[in-house]
Amino acid sequence: MNPICNSDTNICSSRESLNNQDVPPVGANWRAQGGIYLGVLFAHDGRPLWHLVSSETDIRDVTWGTSDSQVTIAEVLDGQANMRALVDKQANTSMGPHVQSLTWQGFSDWYIGAQEEVMLQFEVLGRKMMHQGCYWTSTSYSSASALCMGYRTTQISAKGLLKRVRPMRRVAI
Repeated sequence: MNPICNSDTNICSSRESLNNQDVPPVGANWRAQGGIYLGVLFAHDGRPLWHLVSSETDIRDVTWGTSDSQVTIAEVLDGQANMRALVDKQANTSMGPHVQSLTWQGFSDWYIGAQEEVMLQFEVLGRKMMHQGCYWTSTSYSSASALCMGYRTTQISAKGLLKRVRPMRRVAI
């Protein structure tokens, strides 16, 4: 079954079967995968990449890093790759180790989404997140700043500032 997609937001919905599990409608709780189903994220060339699942809760008061971390990660689609780079480069960050050590709803593969993954998170969760301020993405802007997202806004913020994150995980298509 081909999913129905919105090309402006990269959000797709489908009722496909995945490993004998029904994929819920976008925005619904996907208990079998530990959170809220965000849809399918597509590459810029139109290839489906993966199903995204958001945790239902935020982690508050974490830093992206500091200007001395010398980590610049520009990946906008792959938050897992960004998180691996943060940990591999031993960046001075509180969000990386905190999220990587998280086990929630039986899953331990949570990560901080890259810019477009967090955009999808906001498109689906919208009002549930919009009054909570700015959320870190795992996408860096420079050695001293990273992308932070609010409802329909993207900001460049100093990495040492305390902000929220909402972990997500992916499920293979």
